[in-house]
Amino acid sequence: MRNVDGGNPGSPEFPNDLRSDGAGTFAERRRRLARSLRDEGIAFALVTRPLHIGYLTGVFLEPHERFAGLIVFPEGEFLLVVPAVEDVAEELPVLRYRDGEDPYRAVGTYVRQVLPSRGEEEGLKIGVEEEHLTLARAAGLTAAFAREGLVPLRLVSVDGILRDMRAVKDPQELAALARAARDTDALLETWIRELRMGMSEREAVRLLERLRDEAGYGPFAFAPIVLVGERTALPHGVPGDALLRPWSLLLVDLGVTCCGYAGDLTRTYVLTGAAPTPREERQTWERLYRAVEEAQAAALAAVAVGRPYAEVDRAARDVLERYGLAKYFVHRTGHGLGLEIHEAPQVSTDSQDRATPGHVFTVEPGVYVPGVGGVRIEDVVALAEGGAEVLTRSPKAWDAVLLSLPPSMA
Repeated sequence: MRNVDGGNPGSPEFPNDLRSDGAGTFAERRRRLARSLRDEGIAFALVTRPLHIGYLTGVFLEPHERFAGLIVFPEGEFLLVVPAVEDVAEELPVLRYRDGEDPYRAVGTYVRQVLPSRGEEEGLKIGVEEEHLTLARAAGLTAAFAREGLVPLRLVSVDGILRDMRAVKDPQELAALARAARDTDALLETWIRELRMGMSEREAVRLLERLRDEAGYGPFAFAPIVLVGERTALPHGVPGDALLRPWSLLLVDLGVTCCGYAGDLTRTYVLTGAAPTPREERQTWERLYRAVEEAQAAALAAVAVGRPYAEVDRAARDVLERYGLAKYFVHRTGHGLGLEIHEAPQVSTDSQDRATPGHVFTVEPGVYVPGVGGVRIEDVVALAEGGAEVLTRSPKAWDAVLLSLPPSMA
C-alpha cells in the first residue's frame, strides 16, 4: 500500500492519460452486458436509468418525466429509445418519439422484429432495473409487449449485473478517478492556505467553491461538508454559522469530479492559537485522532485481492474497540466510488463483496462523540492485481493536522 506519489517501484501504477477510444469503450461494456444476458437466459434487457444508459453508450440524458431506454440483446443488437428533443449522435441506432406518441409501443415493435421466437412457455425473461423502473412504466411495457404477442413474460432484475460491471473500473475510469483524487488533494491544499480564523462554516464552503472555479476543476461530487467544534460529531452535518475558533476541531469532506468520476476526501484538523492550550481538550482530541488514524491504517493494511470487505471493516472496528470507541463509529468503513459518490463495492460489516482488481473505494473510519466532537479520516483506494494504491495523499499525521490560521480580514 502506498500513495500515488510514493517510491515503491513494485506497487501498481494506474494510467493518468484521460484519452479514450470512445465508442470502443462503450461497445465493450455492452458486450459484457450481452454476455451476462446470455448466461442468465434473459431475452433482452431494457435499461432505463439515465446514468446506466450513459455508462453503456456515452449518451448522458436527463429526460425528466419522459421515457428513455436502451434495449440490449444477448446477440449484441441494441437500440436507444429517446424523446425527439434529445441530442443523440447519429451513428448510434436510435428511435426518437415525439410528445404524444407511445414510446412503449415503439419498444414492443422493435423487440418483436428482433426476437427470433416468442419465448418459452415458462415466460420470456426481460431484464429491467427493478430499483428504477416504476410500476406505471412496467405496466405500460407489459401492455405493449402483449400487443406484440410477447407473452407469457416475466420481468427479472439486471441491477446486480450492472452493479458488478460498474464496480470493476476500466483503464479510462481508473485514470479519471486518479485525476479526481489529485484535483481534490490540490483543492484542499489551496483552501487551507486561504482559510482564515473567524470564518463561518458557510463562508469556508463558499471559499471552496470559489477556489474550485478559479482552478477549473470539475463539479463537486457532493455538497462539501465543513464543520467546526462539537458539530464535527455530525457525520453528515450541514455547514452553518459556527465560526472557526482557536482550539477547536475542523472537519472537511469534499470531492471534485473528473470526466464525471468522483473524488472523495476527509480530513480533520485541530485549529491552534496563541492562547494557552486547553490541555484536557487537546488530549481528548489527540486520543480520538490517533485511534481513527490507527483504525484507518489497519483497514488499509487489510485490503488484499480476494479478501472479503467485511474483514477490512472489521480491522477498523477492532482498533476502535481497543480504544473503547467502537460505539461512536456509526457508519460503514467505506464505499465504492465512480460515476456516483456511493456505489459498489461496500466496505461494511455485512458486505458480501470481495476485493477485486479494478475496484475503487474509500476507507474512512470515524468516531463521533456528542458534546465533544468527531474525527474522520478518508482516502480513496484503487485495487490492481499487484496490490492496492492510495490515490489521495493529503497529509494526515497528527502533527500535520495541527493547523494555525491567520485571522480573518473582515
